[in-house]
Amino acid sequence: SASVWCHGMNDLTGVQIPWDQVFDGSSISLESCRGRLEESDLCFLLWIAREDVERCLGCLLNGDKTFRGRSFLGLIVHGRRPALLRQLLDSTPVQPDLNRVEQDGHSLLSLAVLF
Repeated sequence: SASVWCHGMNDLTGVQIPWDQVFDGSSISLESCRGRLEESDLCFLLWIAREDVERCLGCLLNGDKTFRGRSFLGLIVHGRRPALLRQLLDSTPVQPDLNRVEQDGHSLLSLAVLF
């Protein structure tokens, strides 16, 4: 599940995130996760925005080593860059539909797999 996959982010960011507050098992859509974050003491976390997806995708595709994203997605891409680059090189490049990223219930895991 996305919660298990993302649990490793604790070590990467140095922030202990109570994932059970973000992924409660009932839904893993971005909309529901964002709603739980906004209603909790985790609201300080910046969440996924279209601009962050564009910047992070540019970092991966263009080989730019500069960490550009401050959002949660940016932290994931920064910390998982080697694995994500391997996946990008091992498969047919996929261009995510940036207009749909925040609208059709992608989980964090499925979104990361796009990269």
